[in-house]
Amino acid sequence: ILAGVTFFFTLAMFLMTYTWILRLRPIFTQTMVGPIKPEEAFKIIADLLLYRLFGIMALMYMFFVLAGIILTHRLTGPIWKLQRDLVKFFDEKEIGPIGFRGNDEFQELPNLINKLIKGYRPPRE
Repeated sequence: ILAGVTFFFTLAMFLMTYTWILRLRPIFTQTMVGPIKPEEAFKIIADLLLYRLFGIMALMYMFFVLAGIILTHRLTGPIWKLQRDLVKFFDEKEIGPIGFRGNDEFQELPNLINKLIKGYRPPRE
């Protein structure tokens, strides 16, 4: 998922850079204003591209942080819930059937644990 998003944002960054360069064409071809020096033109282009690239990088960073949080919650949430329910079970407290959220990973695990718990008999002393 992250590789696909990286590809998409990289492609978007290059397309935006290309369109900004095309928008700067009048700077080089304007007849009302005298021709500008190449150093000045380069400075203008560099400044515009720099701000755009920083903006895109900031958006990518925020997206990756958000995607990372969502993906890690999908992995760690079920494990945390399973651990909490099993601790209750072994403390001989009543628990309902274990289940995970619909978009969590390890969807087959709650059914297996529920079958195990149903067949569990505490050891006799």
